[in-house]
This record gives sequence, structure tokens and C-alpha cells, in this order.
Amino acid sequence: MKVNKTAFVKDLVDGQEISAPFAIKRLDVKTKKNGEPYLNLELADKTGSMSAKIWNNVEHMAEKLKGFKVGVFAGRTQIFNGALQMNVRNAVPVPEGDYDEGFFRATSDKPAGRMRDDLVKLAGSIADPDYRAITKAVLDSPKAARFWEAPAAKQFHHSTVSGLLEHTLSVATLADKAAAHYGTLLDRSLLLSGAILHDMGKIWEFNDEMVTDITTPGRLLGHVSIGTIFVTEIAGGIPGFPPMKLTLLQHMILSHHGKKEFGSPVTPQILEAAVLHALDDLDGKLTGIATFIAKEAKPPESPDREAWTGWNKLLDSFFMTTPRFDAPAGVKAAAPAFSGAAGPRPVPAAPSARSAAPAPSAPPVAAPGLPPKDKKPPETVSSPGRGFSAPAAPRPVPVAPPAAASPKAKKPPTISSDDFPEDDFPDFDDPPSTRDLRDFLPEYEREKEIPDDFFPDDDLFPDFEPDDGEPAPARDAGDKPDGKEGKGSKKNGSPPDRDPNGLF
Repeated sequence: MKVNKTAFVKDLVDGQEISAPFAIKRLDVKTKKNGEPYLNLELADKTGSMSAKIWNNVEHMAEKLKGFKVGVFAGRTQIFNGALQMNVRNAVPVPEGDYDEGFFRATSDKPAGRMRDDLVKLAGSIADPDYRAITKAVLDSPKAARFWEAPAAKQFHHSTVSGLLEHTLSVATLADKAAAHYGTLLDRSLLLSGAILHDMGKIWEFNDEMVTDITTPGRLLGHVSIGTIFVTEIAGGIPGFPPMKLTLLQHMILSHHGKKEFGSPVTPQILEAAVLHALDDLDGKLTGIATFIAKEAKPPESPDREAWTGWNKLLDSFFMTTPRFDAPAGVKAAAPAFSGAAGPRPVPAAPSARSAAPAPSAPPVAAPGLPPKDKKPPETVSSPGRGFSAPAAPRPVPVAPPAAASPKAKKPPTISSDDFPEDDFPDFDDPPSTRDLRDFLPEYEREKEIPDDFFPDDDLFPDFEPDDGEPAPARDAGDKPDGKEGKGSKKNGSPPDRDPNGLF
């Protein structure tokens, strides 16, 4: 008698008591901070997966569940770090044959037969006979029979039955549209053939089990290399297949991950390879994010629906679950600040009592040499932050207000040296001394002795004159105050060293 499946991951809520069968995707014995062991599991069904923990009888439960694909788990759910998990009190393994695999293997929501027909049709539309021949030969090969039901990934995107077919059809359809958009810039035959064949190696990278896992060849070689080997083998069975076309097709497969650190031994070096990488990345990420949101979000009518998902470690982000432009229930959506579409203009607010009525305006007079103003487009007045523009009203002629209504303008305040302490003004009577310079040094540097020859040139500091309101007497820039000739004098032929005021 087969076990009955009544509770599914997507329907579970926080604090729910359950006892139901789940597929065992992962089972690890780990250690808590205090050194005690616990059992870390990942349980799944066709609707999703969740983390589970067994805290008691760890070694016994690990040995009990080891080697089984499905078990009945009893416990209570909780939300931890934004994600649903289950604290398991007891678990019983279920032997193979006592459960229906359909409860535990997610399938594509698109009809597999229709997707297969669409992909075969795209392959038949390849114009180049060589690329069309190798593409159809791969799809018809008995070795590739599992392609139509294999998953495209372990868990992130298209990790369902026929997920590889769905992903391949999506990328090939996008490639067909990109070729139509860019025209002669791209070789449609090469691009479409590469799009259909780029993930063929995943047939051998993932196992054919209820719980998807990576095979030994998948770990040692990866689907990029496996797919290239397989396509090369098929090309060898087509008489006279052009070597250069095979090389280009191999490059499409080898470079479709875009970077070496992402599993591609080479980066895209032709336009078609760059486009294939972009489309493959787009379809995988978009579908993966949508799957994650669907797994995390509750139905829109749910009262405890959250606006955001939990943290996605792979993509390093949260994601919004609610419609982005819908206002919350009972709240009227605010109008945008600006709309290009014509609509009713907001009515200006009535003028306040303090606003003066505008004076009558005189008819505008055109300046000489300019067309009349009524021939020019009307000016507009923008209201910053209000999102509309209105025709400007005629500018009133400024009328001087009565003298009595105009308050007497105040003189700006004057600032004199009496407003500040004397110490705030620099003393320009003498050039700075070495003691003055110590005041600008850090405290721990002030006690160091400054040698006498630290300032070897007496002309290092300009000659400042006290500002007593009288202009300083003019003198040659090279003369010294005592009448001696300085370095900047005209007699030694060098230019003056400083301006007459000694500022710069």
C-alpha cells in the first residue's frame, strides 16, 4: 500500500503540525556550537523544498534514514531567518515502490509534446544545410533520447521533468527573435544551431532519479565539455561536414557560460557566441528568480502575505513579491508627479489675503527689428514639483508702490576690528619668527630645536607694512627697506622676486 501525500511544501505555514511523506534531497550530520550533533536535512516534493532539523537521537535517525529516498516526517514548522523549516520529532523511511514518484518530481507546467514539436520546427527552419543536418542528427540520436525529459539544473532554474527541453526551446526562440532583429549582423543558422545544442551535455551531467543530483561524469567534466564531445562525435558521422563550421559550433558550446570562472574554457569571441551567452544567462536567471518568488510568496489574497521574499544566497538579494504598482488595499494610488499625457490641469489655489492683485498690464510693444509678440509661441510657466505647465499670463507693467508703503531699507551691519580680540589679528610688523612657527606644529614637535640655518635666506618672508590707512610708499620690487640691493634688483639682471606688496 502506497503512502498518501496530503501536505505539500508550498502550502505549509509557520507553526503548523504535520506528518507527511517528503523526498530526502540532503542528509548531513553537523555539530552545534556546544559540540553536540544534529541532523540537517533538505526535504522536498513537487511544489518545493524546505530545510529540516533533527535534534535528538541523531546517530540513530541518520542510520535509519540512510539510503532511502522518501520518508514520513512528523514535526512542527517554523520561520527561521525568513525561511520555512521543520523541527522533526520522528521520521520513518518509506521503501521504494510504496510511494508515487509524481508527488515528489516537479514537472514543467508546459506540455512536453508541444514543446518538442516547436523545437523540431525551429531546427528545421535553419537555412544552412550543414548546421541543419547536425542539429537534427543530435536531436534524433538514441543517445540523446533522455533530452526530452531531463532537468536543466539541480534546483535553481528549470529543475523539473522536461526542464531542459523548456529551457532549450526558450533560448532558441529568443535566438530566432534576436537574429530577426539584428538581420545580417548575425548568422541565424549558426546562432540557432548553437542555441539548440548548447546544453546537450546536461543529459549526462544530472542523474535520472527522483531527487536530481550531479553524476560523476558531470562533476569531473561538466556539461560544457560533455556536450562538445557529443556534438563532435555526431559531426564525425556526417560525411563531408565542414571542419570550420564544426569549430564555430564547438566554440558556441564551449563559451556559452561567458567566463572561465563560470565553467567556460573560452570566452565568447564571435557575435553569435556573445548573443547565445546573453540569452542563456537571461533565461536561466529570470526563470530562477521567478521560481524563487513563487516558492516564497503566499497567494495575493492571503492576509499574511509578505511584500518581500527571504534572502536569496545565490543571487545575494531580496525580491519583491507584490505587484509593484498596486496600492495597498484601501489606499488610493498617488498620481505620478509628471505625466506626458494631456489631462485636466490642477486648479490653482486661491490667492491669500497677503497677495496683492496684479496691476493692469499695458499691451506689449515689439522691439525694433523683432516680430510682434503675438507671432511667437506663448511662453509657459513651470511649477516645480507640481508636474504641469500653464501658459504665462501677460506680464504686468511694474508700478512703483507708494513711498509710505515701502519700509526704509536698513544698512548692512559693518564689522570693525573692535568686534574681535586683538589676538585674532596677525601681527604684520615683523616677519614670523621661529617661535611663531612652533605654534603651528604638533605638540610633540614643538620642543624640538629649530636650527639657526633653517631659514638661510632672509628674503624668504616678504616685508609687510602696517595698514594705517595711508598708502605705502612705492619702491622698486628688488630694493630692500634699508636701501640695499636685493636679489630681484634690476642691476643683477634677474626678475623681481615678489610683487610690491609682498603678498605672493
